[in-house]
Amino acid sequence: MRILVVDDSRLLRTMLRRSLRQSGVPVTRLAEAETGAEALTLLGEQTFDLVLCDYCMPEMDGPAFLAAAKARLPRMPKVLVVSAQAGPEIGDLVRRAGSSGFLRKPFTAKELRHAIDMAMR
Repeated sequence: MRILVVDDSRLLRTMLRRSLRQSGVPVTRLAEAETGAEALTLLGEQTFDLVLCDYCMPEMDGPAFLAAAKARLPRMPKVLVVSAQAGPEIGDLVRRAGSSGFLRKPFTAKELRHAIDMAMR
């Protein structure tokens, strides 16, 4: 699976990489972006199956990233939004924006695997 991790925190990108390894998700390529704009550039240059995107980022949050990606890309990969913010309204918001799923931080590798499996259906 080709995965793009989008998060403004280097620490959280590292945590996501580690959780992906521990989860057993078959990753064939893993790329990272620090901003939504950087992620849009990568999405225009490479093909990904899944984007793991933080909900709360400066300049372009998760829903804004989803809207921009949908407007620019002819084929949108699955997007799983991750967030420390709680509440069903966040999950509903990102699903309406076009995400394939929502995962609340902190999460275990098992929870990440389950969320990815559900998003890729």
